[in-house]
Amino acid sequence: METIDAKACPQDSPELLLAGLLQYLSQNSLLSHWYRIWDRSDDYPASEVRRLTNEDELHKIDQLNKMSLQNFVGIEHDHWIWLLKSYKLVKENTDGDISFTTEDKWKEFLREYDIDAEVEAANCLRTNKRRYIRLGLKTDNWHESAPLQARKNKFSPPRCPNIGVIGRRLNKDLQFRIEEERNDEEDDWGDTGINDTDVDISDDANSNECADECTDKYVAECADTGEAATAKPCASAHHPFPLLQCYGLADLDLSDETDCNRFKRILGEMVAKQQQHTKEKNVVEYFQLAQNKSTTAVAVRPHKSDDAFQSYHRGNPYLKDAVRCLDKDVKVGALRLSGNLAKHHKDEFIDAANASGVAVTGVLNATESAALYTEAELGDEQWNTIMRHLRNKFDAKIACSLLDLKRKCYEGYTMPRVKVIYHRAGQKDEEKIKAEYQDIKAEFKKAVETLLRVNRLKNRKQVKRIRLIIGGDHGQGAFRLGFRVLIDTEGGKSPMCKTINIATVYCKKEVGAILESTVIDWLAEDLKQIHDNPLHLLNLDGRAVCCFECDMDNLDDVLLEPIQVEQLIAGDLAWECFCLGKEGAANSWCIYCMLGPQQWSIPNHDRGQDHGLEAIENHPDLSLCIEEWVEQFHQTERKKVEAKCKFEKDPEKHAQLAARKRAGMNNADIMAQCRDTKRPRRGPYKKR
Repeated sequence: METIDAKACPQDSPELLLAGLLQYLSQNSLLSHWYRIWDRSDDYPASEVRRLTNEDELHKIDQLNKMSLQNFVGIEHDHWIWLLKSYKLVKENTDGDISFTTEDKWKEFLREYDIDAEVEAANCLRTNKRRYIRLGLKTDNWHESAPLQARKNKFSPPRCPNIGVIGRRLNKDLQFRIEEERNDEEDDWGDTGINDTDVDISDDANSNECADECTDKYVAECADTGEAATAKPCASAHHPFPLLQCYGLADLDLSDETDCNRFKRILGEMVAKQQQHTKEKNVVEYFQLAQNKSTTAVAVRPHKSDDAFQSYHRGNPYLKDAVRCLDKDVKVGALRLSGNLAKHHKDEFIDAANASGVAVTGVLNATESAALYTEAELGDEQWNTIMRHLRNKFDAKIACSLLDLKRKCYEGYTMPRVKVIYHRAGQKDEEKIKAEYQDIKAEFKKAVETLLRVNRLKNRKQVKRIRLIIGGDHGQGAFRLGFRVLIDTEGGKSPMCKTINIATVYCKKEVGAILESTVIDWLAEDLKQIHDNPLHLLNLDGRAVCCFECDMDNLDDVLLEPIQVEQLIAGDLAWECFCLGKEGAANSWCIYCMLGPQQWSIPNHDRGQDHGLEAIENHPDLSLCIEEWVEQFHQTERKKVEAKCKFEKDPEKHAQLAARKRAGMNNADIMAQCRDTKRPRRGPYKKR
């Protein structure tokens, strides 16, 4: 086939222009090279987008842009796409996206004009798949595919003589042809008016009458003045709406429904006339009077439901037009719109993004931050370090401030009572004893609420039994007193349980006299109130709340039967003997009852008061955890609370700091949030 002369191409058809260009590159390039056939908007991100894009991704984009054929030749994007579309080598959808037609169409084109070239779809540098064409002379080191060329870092095209001159000439010629084609299309429309399919006004019975009335009035005015029925000369050059005055529309009273409807119809016909020319369904161009500058407006429709919106938007995506009108670069427009939504409609923006599968988390609120801080047992410095690394990675605020976090952790903590005494045992030196105690009644209520919230129990009938077990142990320079809550539920295999520390007495040895002088009186008073007052479980606004009868203002509001809390004692033998008044019971007391040696040595003596073993045997679940939970809470309290408060020497401040440290573990909101974050240990992560 005869070779096409590149210099003659501008006078030929668009097909010959494209064929001549490709043939020139194929025959005159010094080396074979793979070129990207056409570019997309995301190949050249705006500065705002580049700032938010990973450096590695930006490097890939810049490298692949060197393989752009239209950039190498020097042809504008719109001109290049018009040239490819002229032979139907690419197609454009309603959204303006360009796609490949068929590979057979390209092979037919290359074969018809005898061009030594190859076309393939390739994924270079592990990015999105694009279309590439190979042009140039095949030498010994030519690359068989575009990915192979990219892996060898061969992005820049080889030298081609006079390609810049040819590209500039071709670019001017294409611009002339496109403008000429556009003018021909405008002439084809003529003055045929607007079809019924373009503007539907059949819903109003007065529409034709309004239009006829306006026309007759204008024609009558023209007949009286002897003017032709065209645009009127402006009566006043300083009128705010001179064009409306020329056409007799400046005096319309828009507060009047009839005039307002007439104005809307005229405006609707003008919009439809412009859209008939621009082929746009939603975009309208007009001049701003103050700036005398052309701008655009996008028609937005209200919808009765989300389904109606989705159905309509599939056929007429007016929101895409809105994004496109915000900036020539669609990414910049989308960034501006989404930025405004994220700023002014934060919660809705996050919900919509998550519903569409985009990972948008927002900022951790106070409860979520406090749950992470508490469950991970973090210190202030550890928290600040983690947040610093996350902020550097995501370049955004991750969580609430440390101050708000700690306020949530300390929310509603029980103010401790403090007592300092001096104790002397025998001839030993006097010892300073510091004791801290928190109201067990208040902490018990919080523990019950936390268990009900964490296990999602809202029905009072599901709760069958509540037990309060008191236990204590001495070690590591202090006696620690705690309690465990056991809640038996209907159908539950094992009781729900939670352990809380309520008292710490810093002493060298566990002595009954020290406990009696410090915390035992406070403990006995609170336990008596728990025994005398039943516990009421209430459901307030979907949240489980418990309250003792002595704290309720109006007992008439109680509809369900209250629960009597069972109180039990557990611990080692030293603690049990102290509670039973048998401290130092090695050789003197009966191990089964309260009788001493003078009583139990008498033959056939009366049975003594039960020591408590029978009561323990009646609760097998209690006997299994007597030593385990007491020892566990004893060590946990020492490591998690006391070790972090040892720097505070003042007894009052030390007690308050320790109470705040353990407050988060008995906060229903924080513990429920920790529960919500847990997932099955096996299998992949699944979205909620």
